[in-house]
Amino acid sequence: MPAPDAITVRWAESSDRDAIAGLVEQTKRHYGEETETAAEIGTAVAGWLEAKPGNALFVVAFVGGAAQGYASVAVTPPAMGLAAALYLKELFVSPTARGRGVGHELLVFLAEFCLAENIERIDLTTATGNDAGIRFYEREGAAIQRQKVALRFETPSLERLAAARGKAR
Repeated sequence: MPAPDAITVRWAESSDRDAIAGLVEQTKRHYGEETETAAEIGTAVAGWLEAKPGNALFVVAFVGGAAQGYASVAVTPPAMGLAAALYLKELFVSPTARGRGVGHELLVFLAEFCLAENIERIDLTTATGNDAGIRFYEREGAAIQRQKVALRFETPSLERLAAARGKAR
């Protein structure tokens, strides 16, 4: 059994479904989002963990053998140049494990992966009001990119786009 404070980080496996589902539920509560049932979240996580195009990769962090954090990432192919980028969609650490190095170890794992796979950078966004998160990422070496603007297509926009196939604008 690992030491009570030992942090281990690895790629998630299908057997981690329930652990990740519990962390996703904590994430939703943390951000004040409506939480689906545990069964619905578990089903969604099981689908996300399937190896198929478009699915995210999950990295999970354990403290003393208990899942305490995760990162959801996707590798994006190069648009310019020859190296890919890693997009960090979510990084979450359970409130009880914050300040113990879990977030740092998740980023270290991802940095090592990027360097081994010729991935030139990690891109991420965070809420403008997430001052603690911004300070954390800056302490870890991230630089704020003010030349980019985050945009989003939500479901109504996706539906309009999908319905517009073949229609000239």
